[in-house]
Amino acid sequence: METMAVLGLTAVWAYFCVMLSHRRPPPIRRLIEEKLLNSAAVRQTFEAFGVRLNIRAYQSVRYLTAAGWAVYAYGSALATGGKLTAGPLLAAALVVALTSTVPFSPVRFLLRALKRRDELERDGELIALVRLFEMEKGRTSLSVFCEQAAGYFPGLRTDLLELSRRLTAEGPDRAFGWFESRFPERHEFIRHVTLLLRQPQKAHEISGFLEKLSRGHFERRWKLIGPWLSVLNAVPSFAVMVMIVTLVIQYVMIVKEQIL
Repeated sequence: METMAVLGLTAVWAYFCVMLSHRRPPPIRRLIEEKLLNSAAVRQTFEAFGVRLNIRAYQSVRYLTAAGWAVYAYGSALATGGKLTAGPLLAAALVVALTSTVPFSPVRFLLRALKRRDELERDGELIALVRLFEMEKGRTSLSVFCEQAAGYFPGLRTDLLELSRRLTAEGPDRAFGWFESRFPERHEFIRHVTLLLRQPQKAHEISGFLEKLSRGHFERRWKLIGPWLSVLNAVPSFAVMVMIVTLVIQYVMIVKEQIL
């Protein structure tokens, strides 16, 4: 009975793979493409974290990897006369679960870490942009400055070029309103940045704030990468300790063999 159930599930996986490669999609394939391969929930999750990805390709790799493993495991068992168990199906389900975008999944944690890293990089570029603009002392117009500086800031390049265009076409109020919307709603210093860009003559009033901002940004970056660097720094010491313990155990075993 268990063998028949496993064979039936394997046949379903095989049919699923063949159906994806069929030119004329039957209704069930259209349903699978809409609910699984082109999942709106998965697409919204990636877009919320600012990740551009081919959702159909991502979902196809997930399910085809799980299906391929199940077919390979059961095919090998049938070819060698081994016993069919539910282990490969559980492994396939685990692959699908670990690569999903549901809350508390590994993919969700990875996306959150990548978003935090990108936000820190953008904040660092924003601080550098303000310092560069402060050094200009108003010698060039803001739209020209943004266009010229865009190439030096990869994380802000698109936003600076668009800001330069909007400053010319829509005016500073709407342009800076759009620029602030490109950052989180409760961003720590975006409004101070736009104030400085609007009124360069007030740069000396917030120069001290920029110093504190730079130190705070450095501390946030260190909190992000500090634990990982500490772990990497501890790896050599841990390896040496394990090697010493292993050598001591081997020495004790050799002495024991000599005595006996």
